[in-house]
Amino acid sequence: MTEKQHKNVKRDIEKMLVDLGEDALTFEHIYLDSMNRQQTEYLLDRDHTECLLTGYSAVHRMRVIKRWHDLEKLAAIPALPENYISALEALLESKKSEAALVLVNKEQAAEIHDIKSLFKEGMTPTQFCKMLNGINTQKVNGWLAERNWLHNKSQSGIRWRATSYARDRYSQATLF
Repeated sequence: MTEKQHKNVKRDIEKMLVDLGEDALTFEHIYLDSMNRQQTEYLLDRDHTECLLTGYSAVHRMRVIKRWHDLEKLAAIPALPENYISALEALLESKKSEAALVLVNKEQAAEIHDIKSLFKEGMTPTQFCKMLNGINTQKVNGWLAERNWLHNKSQSGIRWRATSYARDRYSQATLF
């Protein structure tokens, strides 16, 4: 479309990226050509492609812009089944997936209900973890601290308390 050889377009891209102070490796990609040789190409985003094209002639820019718009239109059109049987097969797969997700949701709801029944008002994360047998309470406390649910009140690392965020948002009874 630009009436330039691939190697020359690559050279133009490399020069443009140097001029912009950007690392060409960010855009570099390796592919295998028709003879199974490794070749380098650059996968540019829209801004960099437009920047590159403004250095080419108006005719070449327009060709690339029209092709780009055609590709965007194609990408926006959902792929339709080729025939009635393909459509029915796609519908069947969709319904199977939907049924599988419903089953998973039911199983998870039962597990969540079982776990919720273990919570008791005023229970600490450590007490809860001990009920689960084998859970590393320090890792759980660290995980809760990363999410702003707990903070360590003492320097020794053994006085975990609910943060005001967790206390105010979820109340002590539902936190642990």
